[in-house]
Amino acid sequence: MYKKMLFFSAILLLMFTGTGIAKDTRVVVHVLAHDAKFIGTSMGGARITITDVATGTVLARGITRGGTGNTTVIMKTPHARTSRLADGKTARFETVLDIEKPTLVNITAEGPLARPQSITSASRQLWLLPGKDISGDGVILRLSGFALEIVAPHSLQRISLGKNAGGIDVRIHLVMMCGCPTAPGGLWDSNKYEIMAYVRQGGETVAEFPLEFTGETSFFSGSFKPEKPGRYEILVTAYDPNTGNTGVDSKLIFVTK
Repeated sequence: MYKKMLFFSAILLLMFTGTGIAKDTRVVVHVLAHDAKFIGTSMGGARITITDVATGTVLARGITRGGTGNTTVIMKTPHARTSRLADGKTARFETVLDIEKPTLVNITAEGPLARPQSITSASRQLWLLPGKDISGDGVILRLSGFALEIVAPHSLQRISLGKNAGGIDVRIHLVMMCGCPTAPGGLWDSNKYEIMAYVRQGGETVAEFPLEFTGETSFFSGSFKPEKPGRYEILVTAYDPNTGNTGVDSKLIFVTK
């Protein structure tokens, strides 16, 4: 009788501690650009890390792969409570975790990986239960900002003052974090953005000017005339007052005689 009681006590202990009841638990993660679409292969994806909060153990790590999603569904259709934003082709990171008990995890996204100067991160905590999948749209993490890159001049470029008497051109490429294009009057309307360049030398701002649309989708430019040779920092910012999206990039150049 005593042995039977010990046996049943052991069974109950196993049930409540979770030992021996490990189950596969599928987790799907999408990363959505604020005011835009999903971050996937075209922008290098977003790095996903799933960490056990209690132990600090990394349970899974990977990169979102796939397309940016359906523009009409994401950007133009009102979203009901249970409506889905993602479909089978939408960029995602998917993993199957072998967990034995309810586990509090931290899920972090960092991206877009193709634009290192524009990478931001977002995270969310939730409980995972053994065998209870987090699928469908799964976990959606949202990254704010623009992917902004100064494409000219190049970093540390040496520019002759004499050969550029008309001014030095500053040219940028500006897209949403998902890579979606910007242009005047477009779905991502650059007329609503404030795009500014600041030129600094010796700790002081020596020029500031707006960048204008070049006529080529997602490209904007302006110019400035340095008064003397030296090292200059070019800082460009973009700001959408409607959504709060911001973007920044900077370059150092050397102006010679």
